[in-house]
Amino acid sequence: MPAGPSGSFSMPLRPKAALAAAGLVLVLGFTVFRPPATPGPLERDFEAYYAAGVTVNAGSDPYSRAIWDAEKRVPGVPATRDELLPFVGPAAALPFWSLVARLPYRMALAVWTALLVAALLGVLAAALRVARAPRDPWLYAGAAILAIGSGPVIGALALGQAALIAAAGVAGAVVAYRARGAAAAFGATLL
Repeated sequence: MPAGPSGSFSMPLRPKAALAAAGLVLVLGFTVFRPPATPGPLERDFEAYYAAGVTVNAGSDPYSRAIWDAEKRVPGVPATRDELLPFVGPAAALPFWSLVARLPYRMALAVWTALLVAALLGVLAAALRVARAPRDPWLYAGAAILAIGSGPVIGALALGQAALIAAAGVAGAVVAYRARGAAAAFGATLL
């Protein structure tokens, strides 16, 4: 893309129209043309994380079927369904899920969703910074549309997967490392 007179990148009208069309397709894909909903609550993976926290708070083992006692009380979970899968996350995450599970489910879900969105924004910001992308709102919008429209991000947001938080930690570590911030890079890897 050619640089404009002020050194900023200017986008001709056709790419702007293509970007607007891509944004419209993305919005339509998330609203009008959604696939049929599956039974259960939004962010199904978060349901399991939350139930693991509830199970730990009750003094039970989230790696056993005891998690199902908590999970079937999550709003939207069909209690008649028999769940066979225990918590499969790392034990190091259980203190975090224990804290999250002290909130009512819908509030915890809102907090988790906000964390996922913040992680996505962090990954985008880190990618643009590492790429030394110019500060161009059209470029940032295009990067956001491509990221949000990608299968891994759609899956992470729709299922409430912790993978997006981990990706933000890795991206933050790369940015910190490039800035010669070894302590910050180490801290980011703890995510």
